[in-house]
Amino acid sequence: MEAADSGTVGEILDSVVFSSATSKLALLEKIEAFLERKGPGEKEHGEILVLVGEHFLHADKRVREKAFAVFRKHTENPTAAVLSYTQLAQCFGIGCRETALGALDILSTIPVEKTLLLLQLRTQPREVRIVDHLFHLLCERMLSPWKEVKEKSLEILATLPHADRRLLRQAFAKEMVPEEKKGEDGNAVPFTETACGALVHGLEDVDADVRMKTLETLFRLGMEAVSIGAMAIDHTIDLLNDTEEAIRHRAVLVTNRLAEKYNVVIGQDQLMEIVLTVDDASPEIRQLVRSFLRKAELHGSACLQKVETGLGRLAQKRPAETRDILHCLCAIGKNNRKHLKDLFAERSRKRTPSSLALFGCYAADQNTPLDAATEELLRSLQWTFQLFDGTSLTRMDSTIGLGHSVRRKLQGHGEQK
Repeated sequence: MEAADSGTVGEILDSVVFSSATSKLALLEKIEAFLERKGPGEKEHGEILVLVGEHFLHADKRVREKAFAVFRKHTENPTAAVLSYTQLAQCFGIGCRETALGALDILSTIPVEKTLLLLQLRTQPREVRIVDHLFHLLCERMLSPWKEVKEKSLEILATLPHADRRLLRQAFAKEMVPEEKKGEDGNAVPFTETACGALVHGLEDVDADVRMKTLETLFRLGMEAVSIGAMAIDHTIDLLNDTEEAIRHRAVLVTNRLAEKYNVVIGQDQLMEIVLTVDDASPEIRQLVRSFLRKAELHGSACLQKVETGLGRLAQKRPAETRDILHCLCAIGKNNRKHLKDLFAERSRKRTPSSLALFGCYAADQNTPLDAATEELLRSLQWTFQLFDGTSLTRMDSTIGLGHSVRRKLQGHGEQK
């Protein structure tokens, strides 16, 4: 080891002749001291770090931890991390929590989005993009028994929206999709059954911190990767009924942002989860859900009826929120006018304050002439119907969005009485 004290790169590299753990630790300490001094150029620096990386898989845990500690101090050299990628990828097979976390710390420093290097692995018939292999590697970590490993893996996954779109989609499916195995642009797409549905596993994790971290990963990937935007929304909606209030609160905000970006139409399956959340125990979450529904586009009159029914029941249960609920229904009606005619085609439909709020939007659409059926419906309306807060429809017309023409018609019918 005296040769290493001289500080020449060649002598340090030649020092790897010792096989005992004690000698390996001594070598790593010498390398650490050498790297802390000025001297090696970027290329020489990288060569020494690659030597350090060869100790990531050492049988002695002390040697592995020392190698990670030395390497982490010099992560400004991404080339070394890329060249040590194979060793880092194999660290998870050791079955040691500390080793797995050490490897993840270094993997997080690899600028995969800017790295065009391809890996030639023995397990792959063709070259694999490092971003794709890393995405797959991290997905497999979602089955880890260690919470910290899953959380760190999710943090890195959130930075990989440029992974192959089929890998991104497969992370939402627990079963292997056959077409996802095909390569693209001559490169293999690495994926195994153990990596399938990684993000779904995260959303179903028993630990609330892992579920929250998965939600944030879904959000970041969904905002950047257009190919999975709609899929991300499906899964963030599932968290609207999570047992943890903090997760439900964040899920509403995330769903709202994603829906705004992709103009998603809310279907019946998604709506079932949303309607359950309109009566959340948290007043703030109830308000956020209504804010989301104000801007939502619904798929068909059946969805519109479910929303109206759910909000109508909420108004009966929580009279103090009735005015805001009617404002919400008014906005929903305006955004879904094309479904209102079908909704009110049923002559036997019960007239309630919530249905009146929706109908006001339908009838006030001055771009559509009122047909005979609509005229008849207007006559059937109890225009003096008292709302839950005691305000009559004639005084609430501007609030719930009735147009001037409809208001005159309602007033005319009242005079006839």
